Amino acid sequence: MNKLKKLRKALVLVFASIFPLTLLAQSEKPSSSTFSIESRISNFAQRGYDLKVFYYPASSRMSYGISLTGQGLGYLGKRLVFSGENLEDINIRVTWVASLLARYYFASDYRGFFAEFSGGVEEFKATYQNITVRDVNGFLSLSAGYLWFPFKRDNFYVMPKASINFLVFRPEIRHIGPAAYRLRVAHPNPSLTIGWKF
Repeated sequence: MNKLKKLRKALVLVFASIFPLTLLAQSEKPSSSTFSIESRISNFAQRGYDLKVFYYPASSRMSYGISLTGQGLGYLGKRLVFSGENLEDINIRVTWVASLLARYYFASDYRGFFAEFSGGVEEFKATYQNITVRDVNGFLSLSAGYLWFPFKRDNFYVMPKASINFLVFRPEIRHIGPAAYRLRVAHPNPSLTIGWKF
C-alpha cells in the first residue's frame, strides 16, 4: 500500500511539473497566421535565382511554401548531381525548379531545428558549343535545417539547410559533344537561405 501511495505522489509531481511546461509551449505558438519570403543566397553565387513564399497557419508547428529556383552547376555540382564522362567539357544549368514544400518546426515558436518535405519538377539544360539538350524530371526531397533569428525582432532570419533529393523519374543516358551523362537517383543539396517573416 505504501508503494502505491509513493507511486501516486510521484505521478502527481511529474504531472505537476510537466503541465505548466505544456501550457508554456502552447502559449508560444503564434495566435495569428503569418507569411515569409526567402531566398537561397547560395543559388546567386552560382549564377542563379531563388524565391520562396511560406504560409504559417495560426497555432501550428507547420508551414507550407511554394518555390521557383534555378542555378548553374560548377564542376563539383555536376559531379554531385550527374554521373557520366567528360562533364567538365559541357555547361549544365538548372533552368528552373518548381516545387511545393511543407516544414515541421520542433519548437512551437518556429525557431531552431525543422524537418522539411518537398516535391516538384525541374528542367536541366546541357550545352556544348551551339548544341543544347533539355530534360525534365521529377523529384522528392527530405531536408533538415535550422531557423535562426539573429536580431531582437523575429523578422529577418538565416537558415542553413541540408537536403537529399530523390528522383521520381529521370531521363536515360544523354550524349552531347564529348560528354555522356545521367542524373543520379539521389544527390545531396546543401544551401544557405535568408528570409523575412511578416
